[in-house]
Amino acid sequence: MSVRVPAVGTKPVRKQPIRHASYADSSDGYGDSNNPAMCSLVDKREVCAAVLREGLVQSFVDLFYLVHRVDTHVTADGQEMKEPVAISPAQIKFLRDHLTAAEKARRQGDVIHVFESYEKLAVYFMDQQDLRTGVFFHEKCLEIARISRNQDFELAALENLGNAYYGLKEFHKAKENHELHLALVTQMRAAGAHESNRAEAAAMAQLSKVYEEVARQHETKREYDQAIAIHAKFLQCAQEAKDLTNVAAGHYRIGCCFNAMNQPTDALVYLKDYLVMCKNLGDTDGECNAYAALATTFEATGHASQAMDYLKEYLITAEKIGSVIIYIAPSKRGHELSWFRKRRGPGRGMSPPWAPLQRRQRLQLGRRNDGAQF
Repeated sequence: MSVRVPAVGTKPVRKQPIRHASYADSSDGYGDSNNPAMCSLVDKREVCAAVLREGLVQSFVDLFYLVHRVDTHVTADGQEMKEPVAISPAQIKFLRDHLTAAEKARRQGDVIHVFESYEKLAVYFMDQQDLRTGVFFHEKCLEIARISRNQDFELAALENLGNAYYGLKEFHKAKENHELHLALVTQMRAAGAHESNRAEAAAMAQLSKVYEEVARQHETKREYDQAIAIHAKFLQCAQEAKDLTNVAAGHYRIGCCFNAMNQPTDALVYLKDYLVMCKNLGDTDGECNAYAALATTFEATGHASQAMDYLKEYLITAEKIGSVIIYIAPSKRGHELSWFRKRRGPGRGMSPPWAPLQRRQRLQLGRRNDGAQF
């Protein structure tokens, strides 16, 4: 029995141009005189009308929308200008051919051809950096995959949607699609199947990147409880993938979040584990992060002696790799030891804003003689 695949999705709101705005059509309908290779408004309408005369109504609607969109760009003086999207004869032919091929295949129940046509359109717009329209066609691919119950197609569509939303910096939507992608990969994985295991590892790696960004957004908003929940998912992915570097990073980030919430006792558990992992991995920069974070954490708990011990270890380790500048200055309460990093530590660019080594720090040492050595 043939399967009829209906049109799906909603028209996207275009945010990025296909081509540079200088290739826009002029309002007189005869194209840009500086770019004679671009289609005029008359050319666009004629191609659309030809599709309609074939009785391909859905293709006509989609094509008319795609070639008559308006791009917004900012001029040198900061003003926004809206101009019709520019498109070459080769581009309009590509769009027409794949839209009409998809509609004809849909009428014949050829789901595979429908999916492939929409996927080519999605890839085309992604390559043009028009991610929003790429998402529109990837969503059509996903709907078709689910209607036809084709799990291979569904895997591809979910992964592509996750990557597209990641490119748009819509990380929560990227998270939803990558989580569904990983769940489906795991469901399909046969015991001991090498290819499936590799696919699962790749899916976890993609999802981990998304979790990093989602957690960063929560941290920026000081939503530390939610950030910890996402970091916990990141940590689980790393543990299942046996990615020891990310396992360590997950412990560090959770510890920093607990510190930001003034819960140093909870932070200690994760930061101590992080220190052990960094030593096992030979990550000296990570050790510096751990020592400094633990010094700050113990100070917050009122254990100044232990804070000093970790601070000394930090200074010894940091001086070995030449990444710290240290000085001692008198203060009303005694002497303060101040330090700051010459370069950023690792953490793969994800050290949160409260991380000890991201800015100059001070730790009260109590009253001591000038010239104290550590």
